[in-house]
Amino acid sequence: MKALVYTGEKNLIYQDYSDPIKKKDEEIIKINSVGICGSDMHAFLGHDERRPSPLILGHEPSGIIVGGENDGKKVTINPLVTCGHCRFCISSRDNLCLTRQIISMPPREGAFAEYVSIPKQNLISVPDDVSLENACLTEPLACGWHASKVAKKIMNLNLKELNCLVIGGGAIGLELGSVWARLGTKVDIIESLPRIATIFDESVTQPLQELLQKQGIKFHLNTRVESAEKTKTGIKLTASKDNNKIELEAEKILIAVGRKPNTDNLEAAKIKIELDERGFIQIDANWQTNIPGIYAIGDVVAGPMLAHKAEQEAIAVVERMAGKAGQVNYSTIPWVIYTSPEVAAVGLTEQEAKDLSLIHI
Repeated sequence: MKALVYTGEKNLIYQDYSDPIKKKDEEIIKINSVGICGSDMHAFLGHDERRPSPLILGHEPSGIIVGGENDGKKVTINPLVTCGHCRFCISSRDNLCLTRQIISMPPREGAFAEYVSIPKQNLISVPDDVSLENACLTEPLACGWHASKVAKKIMNLNLKELNCLVIGGGAIGLELGSVWARLGTKVDIIESLPRIATIFDESVTQPLQELLQKQGIKFHLNTRVESAEKTKTGIKLTASKDNNKIELEAEKILIAVGRKPNTDNLEAAKIKIELDERGFIQIDANWQTNIPGIYAIGDVVAGPMLAHKAEQEAIAVVERMAGKAGQVNYSTIPWVIYTSPEVAAVGLTEQEAKDLSLIHI
């Protein structure tokens, strides 16, 4: 077959190439169209060590199955090839599969070629009214395909017969708990503090709690979890409130009591970067670590673990590096909880403003 082969930095050659070998549970696809992804350009410019030459690039293809019972069928391709049966694949975290492969990354060739061999599980049917030129937008379609797979697994459960315990009445616990409740699951949320969503004013969280209770969620406030034990039907959880023991049983438990920085494997100690007792990288007012020239932002430093906070820090740090007066106004970071209805706020809470003597009531 003919293929467009990456032979080195900024070099592509259209040449004869070995035909793909069809493996078990794979199909041969005659390529019609291929989208050009940013990672293809990255490799072409010689910036991707994972894609050494010679190699066929291209991982956003569409085409037609050649041979077999599906001969002539229009398909697009999910570029992430996984085993499909490990604990990660079963839990829909395919990107963590230990044997995962990506098309256009060794050992798999890409799709800038006449033919490619692809596992059947990675093929997505293309409707008759969608052209193969449009269908080569593989990655967005693959994301939708993955979401559909996850939804199918969930919807195969009889949600109305499930009990779910959520430990933590913050944003994540409320968001996911409310989703399960709206799907018919019995949900109990356990929170050690006197109220939920304490980042917001009580005048906001009290109406939110009442609305969520109308959706069927039961709240256990001022309640601390003491232990959990596995049973034949699920999990039995023991908690305490006002020195009284409470036992709750459920098939599923969601632990949503906060997050920690993912710094365990940074080997920061090797270069003597200082961490605090919780594992956050310590920085100064310029986001610089204790080692000059090394900066840290986002979820590995103290503060809200929010993407928009990290984005503003990145801009400010680069400006500081360039000798400009980059800064982040942390008091204007917006907060959102995606329940139904959604809750959002920005700036100081009423209580914070009172504590700072900014308002008097």
